[in-house]
Amino acid sequence: MRSSRIVALSALVILAAVTFFAALAHQHDKPASGGSVTVTGELVDMACYMSHPETARGESHRGCAQGCLTKGLPMSVLTSGGDLYLLLPDHDNEKVYEQARDWAADQVEVKGRLVNQGGIRAVIVADSKKVSK
Repeated sequence: MRSSRIVALSALVILAAVTFFAALAHQHDKPASGGSVTVTGELVDMACYMSHPETARGESHRGCAQGCLTKGLPMSVLTSGGDLYLLLPDHDNEKVYEQARDWAADQVEVKGRLVNQGGIRAVIVADSKKVSK
């Protein structure tokens, strides 16, 4: 009876350790909040991309994306690795954020401060420019 308790307790300790280290390893996959970041990828409108990601990007979707961004809908950068970064204006310098609205479906480079809130990864835009593919 005592040996079965030891086995059960050992299994529980091992399970807890594996869970802890798996969670710790997963945290390294997420960028930390607050630091400076440079993100490069396609500028997408969030309304379409979240509704139908298979077709809401690229040259064929440019016109629709431009229309959505002109209406003020949110925009993001979709990296070549499939990561999505919501873009947010810097209230002290909204011009560089607003300028990016003209680049729907283009490859862009965005620099700014990375923030993570409630599972949403965003960049407060400090600088943005179009880049070649």
